[in-house]
Amino acid sequence: MQKVKFWVIVIVILLNYIVQGKEVDVWFNHSVNSVWAEPTTNTAHTVDLRAKLIDFIASATTSLDIAVYRLSDSQVKDAIWSRFASGVPVRIIVDHDYIDEPEIEDLITSGVPVIDDAFTSPVYQGSYIFHLKFAIINARDNTNTEDDAVWVGSVNFTNHGFFTECNNTLEIKNHTLAQIYTTEFNEMWGSNSDSPDKLNAHFSTQKSDNTTDTFALVGTDEDDEVYFTPLEIGNVEEKIINAINSADYEIYFCIFTFTRDPIVNALKSRYDNYGVEVKGVFDNFGKNCIDSKFTAMQDHFGTDSILALGASSDIYIHHKYMLIDPRHPGSDPIVITGSANWTSSGFNYNDETVLIIHDPIIANQYLQEFVARFEEAGGSLTTRVNDWQLFVY
Repeated sequence: MQKVKFWVIVIVILLNYIVQGKEVDVWFNHSVNSVWAEPTTNTAHTVDLRAKLIDFIASATTSLDIAVYRLSDSQVKDAIWSRFASGVPVRIIVDHDYIDEPEIEDLITSGVPVIDDAFTSPVYQGSYIFHLKFAIINARDNTNTEDDAVWVGSVNFTNHGFFTECNNTLEIKNHTLAQIYTTEFNEMWGSNSDSPDKLNAHFSTQKSDNTTDTFALVGTDEDDEVYFTPLEIGNVEEKIINAINSADYEIYFCIFTFTRDPIVNALKSRYDNYGVEVKGVFDNFGKNCIDSKFTAMQDHFGTDSILALGASSDIYIHHKYMLIDPRHPGSDPIVITGSANWTSSGFNYNDETVLIIHDPIIANQYLQEFVARFEEAGGSLTTRVNDWQLFVY
């Protein structure tokens, strides 16, 4: 009977994979360890992120909205201009520090509407970081919902972000999610039209919590979650801690900067009280930031479990993801990802987004990326039998 139950779960997961593959693509720009793919056809994709983003932009037929910290890639700029020149309405928001990028100036000169986070009146001055990295296509028309899509992850639209840093991106065709991101974009833009409204545009702590927090991927029973900071101060960190508290077996993460004690304490609790395995990779540059938890976590979890990767003088690990039970599909595997580092600024001041996705297939794809980074940093994971192997064999 138990064997039958295992196979039923396998079939459900595989059917979910087949259906969902049409809706969600997971992209990485550095190597993955496909030996860890489960099922074996679920190989994660190492791609040219710039080319994938250009393809995504080219799919915009009725609207294109971009909210990104920095845009300095000329090929991406040309792709945006091509859509605008063809008559697709385009709206762009960037961080105040990067409004003067030549590519942005070219777009503005060409008539593309672009604002930064100092656009508001009274002037907010862009005091904190506009750190979002998302794009939305085809979500502002009222005729077709099937082509609505969101590009969201950790990558800035720069050459360094596309090719040097380790980054991840989700490309999700989902009308509900596209509408959630459009609502967030409109609040910062100050209107739902092509023209921004200085009197109604809001950023950072000026914003209100006016978006729905949940959406459902095709083929899933769980409510997936999406959050924006800082308008949900305390809530996003609490949701991450709730996910940590659900872990039964393992928690893995890759992060640029990590300074928040509440998250560390939650990880310690699962490790100390429930025997949950905790392993992570910090960026070797980011681990040296003020209040970094790298050393404290090495002391608690071990120097063979908490590692760092990259040069000490530049960003290499730019991910901001955590995996809950990715090796155990029957234990509600979770992927936490987005633009926010786990810092006070990331949760309480910067404009950020965080997704919490309940899905064994997506979690396994992130696991393949994590194993590659963990091994690259000199670590190793045990090859103990996991739920997937029990199901299949």
